[in-house]
Amino acid sequence: MVAPANYFLSFVGAAILFSYGGVAIQSEHDLSLHRHNETAKKLIRSHLAHAHAHFHILFVTDCSAHQRWMAFNVFSSAQHAGQQDPITWLRSDCKASRAHDDGKAAAALYTHAKVVDIAAGKNGQDFNLGFGVPRALKTFLETSNTVSNDTVLALIEADMIFLSPLRVDNFKAQGLPMAGRKLIEKSNSPVSSKVGSAAHYLCCDDLGPPYILSVRDWHELIPLWTQAGEGKGWGADQVAFAEATHKAGIEFNVFDHLMVSAPSTTDEGWKLVEDALSTPAGDVCATKKFGMQPGVSHLPTFMHVVQPWTFNGGSSESWGFSKYQVPPGWKRAQQTDGILECGMPMFAEPPTSLLASAMDQTQKVNGWVVCTVLHSLNSMLLKYKQATCSKGFNQAMALKMKVPLEWTNLLLDGAIEGAPAGTDIEWLKRCAEGPDC
Repeated sequence: MVAPANYFLSFVGAAILFSYGGVAIQSEHDLSLHRHNETAKKLIRSHLAHAHAHFHILFVTDCSAHQRWMAFNVFSSAQHAGQQDPITWLRSDCKASRAHDDGKAAAALYTHAKVVDIAAGKNGQDFNLGFGVPRALKTFLETSNTVSNDTVLALIEADMIFLSPLRVDNFKAQGLPMAGRKLIEKSNSPVSSKVGSAAHYLCCDDLGPPYILSVRDWHELIPLWTQAGEGKGWGADQVAFAEATHKAGIEFNVFDHLMVSAPSTTDEGWKLVEDALSTPAGDVCATKKFGMQPGVSHLPTFMHVVQPWTFNGGSSESWGFSKYQVPPGWKRAQQTDGILECGMPMFAEPPTSLLASAMDQTQKVNGWVVCTVLHSLNSMLLKYKQATCSKGFNQAMALKMKVPLEWTNLLLDGAIEGAPAGTDIEWLKRCAEGPDC
């Protein structure tokens, strides 16, 4: 097969860039621009498949119901953002009986989803305090046949929502390097041998997830990571990660565009959010469309949901979100899947005029976050329940978090009426409002 004269392929580290007719091509979506040229399409599809085999995204959780809804939202938001690469949900010490059904549900949400259960060995400890993430990742890399030493592996977290695709091939053109920190490039790539990339955090030598490294470097880093954090308290894994990178001699490029989490912490990618909010398409409350879309061309890669958010707190028009009180709640007794159950309603959605009513930029950003999170979760819940609830499900948008966010929720009109036949209504009320599931 002979390539057209204006077709160009180049390798950038473990990523692949394409240009056809002067237009960059990095996905099947871009490929549709060239449907008129079958030769180009065949070449590009072949090389896209090769590219995807060399970039892998992974996140690790325990098997609590609190983690399940977040994990499914990772897959759903990745599909929504146009991510094209394999994403593996690595689960520690789960019951084998759920693996098949969860795998099917994940595939319904994201084309390239994979669910892998492993026995990481928590030794009776809390998953995080027992260093469940590096232990699970170590087991996966030692047993997986889906990655090679040359694969670039991005470790993200389950409470991250994709707003745009995660790619390393566009960091130079569209990335926002941390101010005052030297950019390290080998082979014209921000990820190469002994060089990784990460998001900008206030602690831990500026490093935090997503952590992006070659698998070869992950193999060297993980034992040092575990050793550095052994026996330490909450949050030690991030501190230990930074210590381990020094021992392994791995340098990092640090970027602000990889996430937003809290405006008061670091610069992060908030400038991109503010730019989006300056356009009508960026008003996610009005459009009910989160993430990148026509009219919003550049957003942070992730919304990292690490803190509660409120809009107009204390008034009758208050809206808020806390991941800790999504049914079944954090560290609550869990006998069901809470918000994922067929009888549970969807989240109530803020009015389309919410951002227009903001009194200042801070309030506007708060409203943007609340609408982004709630619309992303409702998008996930709709697709998840369409795939798993064969006898129907509650489509009422009638679960609202009570502000101030103090662990209780409200059921709005329609929540009970929308429950499918056979739903235990007393359980529904208790699980939604408690949350006690």
